[in-house]
Amino acid sequence: MRRIATPTHARAARTAAAALVTAAGLLVAACGPEPTSNDLDRAMKALDASRYDESARLAKAAQAASSDMRTRQEAALVAGCAEYELARWDDAKASLAVAAKSADARVSGRAMAMQGAVAVNQQRWDDAARLYGQAADRLVGPDAARAREQAADARQMAEAGRRPAVAPPPTAPAATAGGKPSGAPAPDAGRWTIVAGTFTSETAARQRATTIADEAKRAGLTTPKVVQSSIDGRRIWMVEVGTFESKAKAEAARKKIPVTDAMVAPPLSAKP
Repeated sequence: MRRIATPTHARAARTAAAALVTAAGLLVAACGPEPTSNDLDRAMKALDASRYDESARLAKAAQAASSDMRTRQEAALVAGCAEYELARWDDAKASLAVAAKSADARVSGRAMAMQGAVAVNQQRWDDAARLYGQAADRLVGPDAARAREQAADARQMAEAGRRPAVAPPPTAPAATAGGKPSGAPAPDAGRWTIVAGTFTSETAARQRATTIADEAKRAGLTTPKVVQSSIDGRRIWMVEVGTFESKAKAEAARKKIPVTDAMVAPPLSAKP
């Protein structure tokens, strides 16, 4: 028998989602292999400098110009990392699929971890759990440990999505002019929000909130707010924008927020 989600489960699911997004960003910093060509070296430097379009272009050039399979796969990893940052999910998946076939466990493991990060951003939790698990089998040390943690968090999110939601308390129907109930319950408002970034620094979170405030206002959304939570005993800060009565409406609004790591989730600020 499936277990009904409790407020505790809901809070755990929200913090797990936050941790996965944060960890996905951390993986990009460790994407690059050792440079093996001028284009690949420049692509890695551009990735480090957050020049993602340039990095993707140079990595693709290095991949096309090389006849060495190892170099092609390493270049594909860098291209996939840059495309991930640009939210080009299909391009990133194609590049990372090439890199994941590498005989070099470090390259294939990081490619699979980045495939997991793409799945997280698309909220494909089962795929994310599988890919992070495969990455953990190839990586070593802290990278392997982090991938295992991410696989566990993704499995938690997948399971949370399969549990039936807690039924909301009955709402008294609104009265009509004649004093009789209208028969239509009030909408379940405020159950979704846009998480426009997760940070380990409150200062960084507030900078993000300030950066996107004008865009949010132009899109007709509420002022971004910073919400504190914790994961594994460590404090994190999330930037939440708006509350929405349905996930579909939140997803539509998310496209108006100019950050690649924005995602839709139940709000941490909501009372359980």
